[in-house]
Amino acid sequence: MYNQEGTPLWKAFIGEFPMVLEIDADYNVYAAGKNRELFSFDVNGNLRWWRRIANHVVSAGANNMSADGKFIVLGTVGGWVYAFDDAGEIAWQRPVPGRLKGHNALDMTPDGRWIFVGTAGTEEGGGVVLYDRNGTLLSSHHSEDRREAGQYDHNQTGAITVAISDDGSRIAAGYGDSVIRIFEREP
Repeated sequence: MYNQEGTPLWKAFIGEFPMVLEIDADYNVYAAGKNRELFSFDVNGNLRWWRRIANHVVSAGANNMSADGKFIVLGTVGGWVYAFDDAGEIAWQRPVPGRLKGHNALDMTPDGRWIFVGTAGTEEGGGVVLYDRNGTLLSSHHSEDRREAGQYDHNQTGAITVAISDDGSRIAAGYGDSVIRIFEREP
C-alpha cells in the first residue's frame, strides 16, 4: 500500500501474485490469486480475514467489487463464480452453465446489480454469462470460435475480457478469435 506521494506504507505476502486487487472506501484491501485464497487487509496492513476458495482465482476483471465495497465477486479456473460480502462470508457460488468452462474475465456494475462473466470454453469457443446480485443466472451465450482448425496463433478461446456499462444495459466481450461481440440486456 502506498500513500498519494508514493511512499510505501505496508506490504503483505499472499503466496501468489494477485489476479484480483481491490480497495474499498475505508482503504481495506482485498486480494486473491491462483493460491486459492481471498485475503482482506485493513488500512494498516493487518490481516482482517482470509477465505479458502476451492479453485484458482483468475478474474482479470475491471470491477470485482461493488462501489460501496460490500460485495466482491471472483471467477475461477474451474468455472465457478463466488460472491463474498465485505466480512468474507460467501453470499453465493455458482458453476458456469453448459459447455462454458473456466473463467477469464469479470465485470460488474458499480452497484453490483449485474455481474458479467467471460468464459474460456472448449476448443469450439466460449461465451458469456450474466448473473444478478443474488446469483440468479439471467442469460448465457456461447460463441463459436471463428478461426479455422489448426490456425490458432495462441491457445486462448472464449471471452478474454468483458465490460458492462454502469447501468447494465450494454455489454461487450473480447474473444480469443479477435472478435468483439456487443450485447444489449433486455429490461
